[in-house]
Parts: sequence; structure tokens; C-alpha cells
Amino acid sequence: MSQAQLLGAQTFLSIRCSLCHNGPALSDNLFHNVAVAQFGPGQGDGPSTHDDFGRMRVTGDPADQYRFRTTPLRNVEFTGPYGHDGAFFKLREFVEHYSESHLKLRSFDPLSLELLLQATLVDNADAILATRDVILDGVVLPSEVVDQLTAFMGALTDPRA
Repeated sequence: MSQAQLLGAQTFLSIRCSLCHNGPALSDNLFHNVAVAQFGPGQGDGPSTHDDFGRMRVTGDPADQYRFRTTPLRNVEFTGPYGHDGAFFKLREFVEHYSESHLKLRSFDPLSLELLLQATLVDNADAILATRDVILDGVVLPSEVVDQLTAFMGALTDPRA
């Protein structure tokens, strides 16, 4: 691993990332709400029927609303776009989203989406934030930390993949 990747690994293990991204595949295989904007056709949930209530669709538990499975980080460079609905085209953008995700959700720009998806953004930030995972409270990642974490995730790519 490069020096940047090693520094990223150290950072990854010393902040909250490893609480959910752990184990052999670097996923706890649990469901979390990381405050990703909802857009696209959805799953038929909510008043607009364009919402996706995530794990709540299975459990019926309102606390599971907007929770989606933790993505394994093995070969993560090949699994974009990122977020359960593909809101982020670049891995770095998704890592950056975790920093003050509540603010990022409220300021999500639908113009960043493909033209046909821009009008499908669901106005549900309050509902998403009501069940946002508390592990994200207070998470602020300076740009250099985002770079370190992204470099580390690059090291998780199998050259044979």
C-alpha cells in the first residue's frame, strides 16, 4: 500500500467508518440511514409514490425508514454509482457526503442528476433526517481526510477484479 493509502487506513480505523464498515467484506451487513436524497421512480412509497422507504418495506418498523444495507467496500471502486439510488457518480463524492450529511441532504442539487431524473427529487428531507443514523451526528470530514479515506478504499480493489 502507498503512504497515502496507509494514512487513509489509519484514519478509517480511528474514526467512525469502521463501526459499520468492518468484517471480511468491510460491511456490517446491517441497514443504516445516511441521509441520501431520494429520487427516481422509487418503490411506490409515500404520497408521491416515488419514495423508497428502504428496510421499513420489509420490517414494517418506522424506525427502519430510509435505512439501506451497508455497502461492502471490497472492490468498491467498481460498484458506482454510489448510494442506494446512485446519487453519487464518484466514490470521493459519496465519502464526502458523510461529512455533515444533514446539510448535504438539504442542499442536494437535482441539477447534478441526469436530465430525466431532475424532476423526480422527492421533497422529504425532514422525514429522512428524522431517522438518520445517529452515528453521523457531528461527523465533519475535512477535504484532506476525504482524500485519505478515498485513497484507502482504492487499496481495497483486487487487481484481478
